[in-house]
Amino acid sequence: VIMNIWKLAKVSETAILDGHRVEFGTIMGEAEHNAALMGSLDRPTKNVEGKMDDVRNGLRKFRASLVKPEFIFGWLDGTPAGGILHRVLFQPFVDAQKVSYDLFKGFKENLIDPMRAMPQEQRNRWAQKMTVFGNKDSNGATIIAAALNLGNDLNKQRLIKGLGLTEEQVMAEINAFMTREDWAMVQLVWDQADTLWPLVQKTVEKATGLKPEKQPALAVQTPYGEFSGGYYPIVYDRRQSRLGDRMEAASDDLFGNDFLRNPVLANGFTKGRVQDVPGDNPLLLDMSVLSRHLGEVIHYVTHYEAVDQANRLMRRTRFKELVKNHLGDEYNKTLQKWLLDIARNQDSPLETKWEAVSDGLRWLRGGTSIATMGYNMFTAAKQLLGLTTAFDAIPARYVLQGIAKMYLAPLAAQKSSWTYAMDRSKELRPLIRGFDRDVKMVQNIYARKLTGKAVDKFVENAFVPMGYMQATVNVAVWQGAFDQAQDKGMTETEAVNYADAIVRQTQGSGGIKDLSAVQRSSEGVRMMTMFYSWMSVMYNRLEDMSREQKRIGIRNVPRLARRIMVAFVMTTLIEEAGRRAYEAAMGGEDDEDDAGYALSVLLKSGDLVIGTIPFFRTFFSFESQYRKELSPISRGVDDIDRTLKALAELAMEGEPLTRSEAKAAARGASVAT
Repeated sequence: VIMNIWKLAKVSETAILDGHRVEFGTIMGEAEHNAALMGSLDRPTKNVEGKMDDVRNGLRKFRASLVKPEFIFGWLDGTPAGGILHRVLFQPFVDAQKVSYDLFKGFKENLIDPMRAMPQEQRNRWAQKMTVFGNKDSNGATIIAAALNLGNDLNKQRLIKGLGLTEEQVMAEINAFMTREDWAMVQLVWDQADTLWPLVQKTVEKATGLKPEKQPALAVQTPYGEFSGGYYPIVYDRRQSRLGDRMEAASDDLFGNDFLRNPVLANGFTKGRVQDVPGDNPLLLDMSVLSRHLGEVIHYVTHYEAVDQANRLMRRTRFKELVKNHLGDEYNKTLQKWLLDIARNQDSPLETKWEAVSDGLRWLRGGTSIATMGYNMFTAAKQLLGLTTAFDAIPARYVLQGIAKMYLAPLAAQKSSWTYAMDRSKELRPLIRGFDRDVKMVQNIYARKLTGKAVDKFVENAFVPMGYMQATVNVAVWQGAFDQAQDKGMTETEAVNYADAIVRQTQGSGGIKDLSAVQRSSEGVRMMTMFYSWMSVMYNRLEDMSREQKRIGIRNVPRLARRIMVAFVMTTLIEEAGRRAYEAAMGGEDDEDDAGYALSVLLKSGDLVIGTIPFFRTFFSFESQYRKELSPISRGVDDIDRTLKALAELAMEGEPLTRSEAKAAARGASVAT
């Protein structure tokens, strides 16, 4: 107890900054000095607010919900990256994400891939429907899950007690099914789960000053010899267990999972382990426990310190006043929600987990993403347009240097640039599969599946063309930003962090730390903000332009015009030229009116600006031909409808499909399947 109190007292007033403990007072002093350069808000205080005030407050909240937290820290620091708040509150999450990515990569190679590579006969046995422990709705994997709970005495007793059977009955049913290969796979799971223990121990010691004790393994006697046993998470079946339902629904200010509030592995990562659990609390015998548990523990050991540090600083009155005075109190609420979502490792509110239609909407969102962008070479090629955004963030000569290194240098030099950036960056490798929120959701689902079905492989790699094309853009931008940082005299570590930040702020990311509040909202809202990741980047760049203009004033108008031209008009110029060249090569559009090039660029540039604000483009567009839709999901439904009508005309009148109808048919078929 004394060690715990001493530990908490020691860290409560300090933060880790560049590897050293620094007093919060010192940090806030520098932060207040930097924020003073952006000026304070001029909002009159009113005792009574009317309806127009309510409207203004609502618009301010909506505006804050569109802003990425990294930009908030950048505005307060007066620099996109490397400022005091960015280094204390944001960079730790970048570092934690990289460690988490590496751990998951190791588990994929050492556990998930071997499970996917099991012989087909073994996989079929695991999937075979059968009655297990009196439950008719079970399969072979249910027995595997039961066997995994035999690796230590506590799990074993909870398993037997929850089933309401004798040990002899449980072991007889398990041994009747299990083969030598099954037991070998079970031992592999125990061994891999055990590799997390040193990280858990280290994290708990840092958090509490106390050294947790490890739950000892229990040897398991089988017809094929003795297996050494090991740790496996206790998870109660919330459908049959009052305790499981209570623990599943429990939430806290930060890490919502119960074991994260009491992270002592000897106590099983849950408070339920230290209680005298009654026998009417069956365990959840489902293999999904494994991948979910690995995700929860990895997130805890990699993110606990960063979350704790940010929470201790952001809840202080001095920090809240800083944000309120320079940006508005709505940004305090945005940052608090952002930290909560990171802590719980969720990109949507906890309550959406219980929405009746959330699973269906998530399924539609994932399916539409695959149908629209999966293996789409044209969408992959369009990722190159992201290079134009970089011209708004760093000087043109550095962008061109990066482009030359990535695309124009000899092949050996290109590979060298790629390897150099990938080996040093903490963002570039994760971004290959996590460059977009909806893509990342699909990738996470399939990357952690324990099956090795062909369809899983197909879906998991659906976005690889886009990912690698975007990766070339990211590397080019990263190289340019890295060169700029080194020319400014930054150390290699500082230059790497700066280059990573420029990539995030010009290309986007699907990581929770990089999403605005509206992107982390309910499934209904996320359905209406599909494919918004790059538009979110563009909105934040617009916000950055607006705040720079307000700070500098009339002198900044020429620079503001130049930034808008580079970020919005240049992108449209290139995209429209490419579209027209393609249409000319294919014989031109045959069923759509076509405005002149200059007018098209002007109208589409306006639409690009409108598109940065969610929901607005649903109701308004400069292009008369633009089909307004609430969500890309509705486009699939419309495509199916258009296809059926076109096929009816073909059958009845012999009217062939136009190119537009043929494309709609292809998209509709993809969505339907």
